[in-house]
Amino acid sequence: MMEAAQLLVAVTLPILVLVFGWLANRSLKRLETRQSANQNLIEKRIQVYDLMSEDLNSIYCFLLRMGHYREIAPDEMIEIKRRVDRRAHTQRPFFDPAHQQRYLEFMDACFRTHTGVAQHAKIRADPARYRAQFAELRTPWNDAWDALFVRDLAADRRAADPEAADRATRGVVDESYEALMDSFSTQMGIPAPSTEEHWWQRRRGTEPIDRIPIDTATDDPQAERSPS
Repeated sequence: MMEAAQLLVAVTLPILVLVFGWLANRSLKRLETRQSANQNLIEKRIQVYDLMSEDLNSIYCFLLRMGHYREIAPDEMIEIKRRVDRRAHTQRPFFDPAHQQRYLEFMDACFRTHTGVAQHAKIRADPARYRAQFAELRTPWNDAWDALFVRDLAADRRAADPEAADRATRGVVDESYEALMDSFSTQMGIPAPSTEEHWWQRRRGTEPIDRIPIDTATDDPQAERSPS
């Protein structure tokens, strides 16, 4: 009886070793495949970010009237929106739905869409605030550009306090842009800053957005956003 048991162990043990080895190897290959797929996805997301980041920053700077915004004509801004929309739509399968929502929230803060049949999207801003700045350029302000703007964000406050309405408009743009950039970071595997770590939120606690320098001629669109 003892000999039979020993024989059984001698026969089954190598088989069990082979089975467990095969299972472990299969699990390892699955893990490697999954890691490779995740890495490929992250690399694709980085490529998409590289394609979109400059246009997104241009939109952000134009709406906040900072950085290089005076180098962008309003009709060019509409074309930038169209270009970045096309890229966001065609690359949507590579991102989580929550990221797409952050993108839509940023664009909605900057533009009003569905303005009528065959009508362009309109920039959510007061054209009068741009006209004076563009007057300093070699190309004068084109009166036709006024039709590319819509002054409807914080409209209930505009009549009584236009400055407060303008601050509210830029505040929504600022916050939605930061949320979108945080989402890009997460999608690319980069830990996004926590609420406490956002320098701009710490700064806003002592220096509201209406005190942050605007209408500057700096060539660095991020110059006003460097931590102080």
